[in-house]
Amino acid sequence: MINEYTARQFWERREYKDAMRQASAAAEKALGRGDKSAYWRTSVLMAECQLEMGLIQDFALSAKQLAEDPSVREDPAMEARAKALHARALHALGLVGEAVRVAQEAAAIELVDESDDRNHFDTHHALVASLAESGDLEGAWKAALAMEGLITATTPPEVAGQAYWAIGNVAFLMEESALGLYHHEMAAERLTPSNDVNLWALFNKASAHMRIQAGLVDPSTLVCIERAELAISVTGGSPIDELEISLVRAHWLLLTDEAAESVLRVRNILKQRDLLPPHTLAETEYILALALFKLGEYDEALQAAKHCGTTFTVLGAGRRAQEAHQLIDNIERMIG
Repeated sequence: MINEYTARQFWERREYKDAMRQASAAAEKALGRGDKSAYWRTSVLMAECQLEMGLIQDFALSAKQLAEDPSVREDPAMEARAKALHARALHALGLVGEAVRVAQEAAAIELVDESDDRNHFDTHHALVASLAESGDLEGAWKAALAMEGLITATTPPEVAGQAYWAIGNVAFLMEESALGLYHHEMAAERLTPSNDVNLWALFNKASAHMRIQAGLVDPSTLVCIERAELAISVTGGSPIDELEISLVRAHWLLLTDEAAESVLRVRNILKQRDLLPPHTLAETEYILALALFKLGEYDEALQAAKHCGTTFTVLGAGRRAQEAHQLIDNIERMIG
């Protein structure tokens, strides 16, 4: 109990390395005395610390071990959340097809306690995100509407906010910008810097990305970018968070006729390519290809586009692979 309490104190202060160390010790002791509930709580906390620190591979391994642990499988709620966490890890690694499979398994688990909001939203959220990234927008929207139906007046603001965030993402991908903006505004009302400044930063980063993808190059999109940059600079976000918001800014520069500046920023991101999971690296190369294409650097643009297209295909990110191959066709037409 002391280790768990200390770990959560470190977590609240965003001292993730110390929190992870204490959570690991607490999980080991809980396992030794057969306290499944404490083992579950501290193992999840340890995994979330790994995620916050940008240790994606470690996070994925911890999530997989937790999802496959026999003691967790004895409790449907624990098993569902463990599988949702594993799906989230697979999604973070860009393993979209595998993430969909695990998320579907999580959503299929029948939960006895219908009042357990967190478990229900975790499983639905994992499924929505995985289906959307795989390109199954019809399935993602169906799952999103099911998740929206779970939101009630008693749903915690943070949980409801993340649900609206995910629903808005799918709406944007379906090219329903007005619907996407509506749900992201609903999310913004619930995800505030006073409650969790890091989550607020991540939401603004993601909302800016979706707005840019939808072609909404307007002051409200710039506000989202600036909020995310400010919050991450204050909280000291993970290296991956910093690189991802820098990539969003690079895309903004590209769409505001500053392609040369966009290329410079993307090249700086690629200097730290070893920190990037495969799907983020592919996304970075896609922005580079777009910017180089705009500058008339067709040969290098084609090389970047082909590389990211192959990566998206391997990862099972059908929607992104299709966009990359469309860009390849456009470049090849210009080369003749």
